[in-house]
Amino acid sequence: EAPGINRNDQLVTSSVDVSNRPLRLANGELNISGDWAQEQYVIAVPPEGNGNLVPKSMKPGIESGELSMDDVPPSGWGPRPVTFTERGQAEADAFTMWSPEDNPRLRCRPTSIIFDWTFDGAVNRITQAGDQIVIRYGLYSFERVIHMNLDAHPDEITPSYSGHSIGRWEGDTLIVDTIGFEPGVIAPPVKNSDQLHIVERFMLQTEPLALHREFVAEDPVYFTDQYVGTDTVLVADVPYVAHECDELAFEFMPEEQR
Repeated sequence: EAPGINRNDQLVTSSVDVSNRPLRLANGELNISGDWAQEQYVIAVPPEGNGNLVPKSMKPGIESGELSMDDVPPSGWGPRPVTFTERGQAEADAFTMWSPEDNPRLRCRPTSIIFDWTFDGAVNRITQAGDQIVIRYGLYSFERVIHMNLDAHPDEITPSYSGHSIGRWEGDTLIVDTIGFEPGVIAPPVKNSDQLHIVERFMLQTEPLALHREFVAEDPVYFTDQYVGTDTVLVADVPYVAHECDELAFEFMPEEQR
């Protein structure tokens, strides 16, 4: 009998030795450089049925009934609760998840700096380089620059997917302020305008070594409160690889299969 395998599992893994990883850089900054990825999410089916994606380390506990699906942390892949404006609600209601016109990832475009950080378990790379921190997203190989030598955003910003980011350290917390976005999608079906403003807080956890992020987004065009959430990534056990999008098969699917 052929061995079984979880459809979302990683076939090849390797242990990561972080014992010799310096906690700080020579300039005293916390060392957040390296390759990071969310813990692998795999399908787990609890005794009462109704399986879903859970962190791989929680799978045995979920399937034995020792843990509940309520204990599973959000994967970061879906939208967070938010109170829509009238326009925001109307456009969310009209959003078609499997439409390339509505959903940017179906036309090989990034979604948002929030969503793409963990979606699909991509491996991302952070490089601390003097006055800049560069984040390379594994999903669609997108590069984002955080300017560490600016106290304010420039008056003229060319709108883009990633916006314009300035960062500062408050103790050991990296705070990143980003504006200058082009209209797009935060996480389907939540859309954003060019007034989107995102503040992220990155904190390094040591036991186990992990990079935790908290984010707050505001956009008066699409929602009246704040779009908030958290996620955590671990030192990746496979290296960052720039993955260009080559999945364009959707447009060839019959309409009834979409």
